[in-house]
Amino acid sequence: MKASEFLKENDEQIIHRLVKKLTNASEAYYNTGSTIMSDADYDALESKLRSLDPDNPFFLGIGSASRGDKVKLPITMGSLDQVQEGDTVKWIRNENLGNTDIVAADKLDGNSILLVYNDAGNLQIAFSRGNGIEGQDVTRQVKKMKSVPLTGVKNARFVVAEVIMRDGVFNKIQADLEKQTGRLYKNPRNFVAGQMNKKVSADLFYQNVDVVAYGIRNSNLNKDQQYKVLEQNGFTIAGYKLFKGSELSDEILERYLVTRHSASPFALDGIVLDVNDATIAKKMAGLKKSSSLNPASSKKFKVGQVDNVAVSRVVAVHWNVSKDGYLKPRVEIEPVDLVGVTITFATGFNAKFITKNKIGPGAEISITRSGDVIPFIKGVVSPAANASTPDATIVGPYSWSSPNASGERVDFILDDIDSNDSVKLRRLKQFFDSMTIEFISSRGLEKLFAAGLITPESIIIADIKKIQSIVGDANGRKGMESLKKKLTNVRPWQLAGSHPAFGRGVGKRTLKKVFDTHGKILGLTIAELVAVEGVEANTAKKIKNSEKEYTAFLQAIGGHYTLDDVPEVKVTTGKLVGEYVVFTGIRDAALQADLETAGAEVGNSKSKMTILIAKDPNAGTAKLKKAVEKGVKVIGINDARNLL
Repeated sequence: MKASEFLKENDEQIIHRLVKKLTNASEAYYNTGSTIMSDADYDALESKLRSLDPDNPFFLGIGSASRGDKVKLPITMGSLDQVQEGDTVKWIRNENLGNTDIVAADKLDGNSILLVYNDAGNLQIAFSRGNGIEGQDVTRQVKKMKSVPLTGVKNARFVVAEVIMRDGVFNKIQADLEKQTGRLYKNPRNFVAGQMNKKVSADLFYQNVDVVAYGIRNSNLNKDQQYKVLEQNGFTIAGYKLFKGSELSDEILERYLVTRHSASPFALDGIVLDVNDATIAKKMAGLKKSSSLNPASSKKFKVGQVDNVAVSRVVAVHWNVSKDGYLKPRVEIEPVDLVGVTITFATGFNAKFITKNKIGPGAEISITRSGDVIPFIKGVVSPAANASTPDATIVGPYSWSSPNASGERVDFILDDIDSNDSVKLRRLKQFFDSMTIEFISSRGLEKLFAAGLITPESIIIADIKKIQSIVGDANGRKGMESLKKKLTNVRPWQLAGSHPAFGRGVGKRTLKKVFDTHGKILGLTIAELVAVEGVEANTAKKIKNSEKEYTAFLQAIGGHYTLDDVPEVKVTTGKLVGEYVVFTGIRDAALQADLETAGAEVGNSKSKMTILIAKDPNAGTAKLKKAVEKGVKVIGINDARNLL
């Protein structure tokens, strides 16, 4: 039954039906490993129940009563309140968390357990979460799981973790599982849930399951310190990142979740937001008014509510070559309406995502979209017979990329990057785009490339008449004038960050930090580079190893550029000092630079925003209406220029 069908009943009947449906869904999932409704439907019904009866006893427990003997847990294990669109900023503001560190961690889509260690650091007992108050003794099973430390654990008495299986591993053993268990499991989550409730679990389960820790309960440690302690004890930990509360918004979290979906080897169910400071978290717990077990200092963030998910069929997977030689998938689908927008393409994340999910022509996928985030694939309804892979005769020979930090190969990458014409053209376009050169369009660059001008330096030093003969008199003249202007008194980090020498992950933002710290970019030691905030060892090595190529570029354009290498002084006067500007639906690097020169700060924080520059300020979207309600000035690009 859909949430809308409850509207014809009175509140008491609605609440009764909601609790019954949610309880049945929990019982089915936690006790049998089967699902009787989608996550989106479950979330929608739970949200409806919370709005009608926030103190309903259903929320005192989560999951289900465990099959078999019930055991009272030594500590309660609550679930998480889910923040809906716009609620994150409200939570941060209402709890005064703007200057507080918030840990954004992967919410793994597995089965929660509690591991209890004794004073000697040995695993004493393990419980399933059950309903949060009573669970099941699963010590016998947990001790057979290879990723659980059994001895020598320090400073971690109560460890909460998720039992989960990697999608790639499940796909490899699915056929063998059916032979061993006599049952065909649809996905790894259902398989893990089913095995955790069996008296005798399959050998393949123990051999392939992972246990990922995400916290230490009853601890005085900050959340990020908990992760470090867990890692030091040999646990696999959930991926996480620190944000300032003032930095968080729906858009920021949505983009972060997209990157985590791509990078994580495990299936995710959203992001967990935790107040990092243990003292603040305890204070929030003491002030909580609700009787729910759910912690006040933690929230669950998800995208793709029941009204923001659509199912469509894949038409094709297009593989585009990046400037760094990676082959990035873009999934073309049959047109579908999603929140009033017709969607025909969705991001395919990376090669690993496409291949493991068998996404290709004919596959049915569910997609979601929120805010300005590019539509992305939420799930696969029915896979294709075979995953789509790049055609080597078109893109060139390619292989899997090197293993990432988790030991997994995620992308396809060209075998011979530097000689590939598509890569060279991408790099040329990226330089001109990053330097905001006007009047030489993407098509114009393609013409120049075809004429043999294949590098930024070859165009910079070219005779203007040659350029005009290729792209036209007017565009050639204006384009070269723009190029000359941009290369006059250019900031060192802007020129270096626009050039392809430094490679993937090293751009203007990173090199600006280097310049701001040391007053230069070239000639620094690895130790000096690592001393810069946000620059890690691998990035430092990449910058150092790129010096020779970048220096050759500077020598080639000698006499055609001048550097403004005077340390930057923060603007404290100007027409826009005190204003915080956010762009939505449009980007204009030149305008951003002018706004910053006038004293404005440009960023993505919706809580700090005083001016919102929109592609269409009269569109009447929910986002624009909310901004106006908060007193934010909503303007278009032309009005923004008039502010200067």
